Amino acid sequence: MRGKTRLLGKVKKAIEEYNRYRSPEAVAKLKSLRADSLLVEFTGSFCYTCGVYDYLDDLRVMFEEEGMKAEMLEVESEGDIFIVKFRLIRLETKESSESFGRVLKGETAN
Repeated sequence: MRGKTRLLGKVKKAIEEYNRYRSPEAVAKLKSLRADSLLVEFTGSFCYTCGVYDYLDDLRVMFEEEGMKAEMLEVESEGDIFIVKFRLIRLETKESSESFGRVLKGETAN
């Protein structure tokens, strides 16, 4: 449970940091956190000439700044709302590097 709480805290911190710098043009909201992925909803006016994809990818960079290696798997749009599926590959800590799935399952690296 400690691993899940720590992971959720890091995800929320990255999203809060993202929103601090991107809002109101882009606002991210965690929709779900699963064993193999997470879904984030993006809303806002976006700067379309800057490239919407850049706004979405900026959250991946924020995840990495929190020690989580991530990749975007899917992007769906519903009008001005974008739903992005991310896969978090590794959670880096001072002590170790653990797989995302192991952390959610409560396993620890040996």
